[in-house]
Amino acid sequence: MSPYATAWATAFAITITVEVAVAVPLLAPTGVRLWRRAALVVLANLATHPLVWFAFPQLGLFGNGRLAVSELFAVAVEAAAYVLFWPTSAASPARAKAVALHSFGTSAVANGASFAAGLIVAVLVLRSTPGTRPVPDEAVPDAPVAAAQFQEASSGANEGVAEGERTRGYEVIQAG
Repeated sequence: MSPYATAWATAFAITITVEVAVAVPLLAPTGVRLWRRAALVVLANLATHPLVWFAFPQLGLFGNGRLAVSELFAVAVEAAAYVLFWPTSAASPARAKAVALHSFGTSAVANGASFAAGLIVAVLVLRSTPGTRPVPDEAVPDAPVAAAQFQEASSGANEGVAEGERTRGYEVIQAG
């Protein structure tokens, strides 16, 4: 598996762990069984997480723009899944609005928690790896041409780092 795919799998495991822990209790008012709520959270993340990691980087957005668009996408799609999941037979407009707001809030809180957990893990991993430091790289994991341009610009600063060794939004290089 490529280093980027390995990083995605790790991030996905963290995301599932955190979002199930956060969203499942918040979805308790649905009255649906615990295991079904957990399955919904996992399925909603299966619908969004791979797109955030593998499709959104190809949109040509960089840095905070890509981050904002991809996280808003994840929150919106997961909230929509929660709304569709919520049993609301013949709900009044007020009830439907309350369900939508609760679902959006649940999705936002769960995504925020998993994003924060991912940042914490990334910092701990980078700090625990001797001789490395993060270097912002807006092109990672964008088009290969942009990555090649970054490699040329860093000219030799990446000696000793395997080709494609990246974490989300950073390339790990030897401290010089």
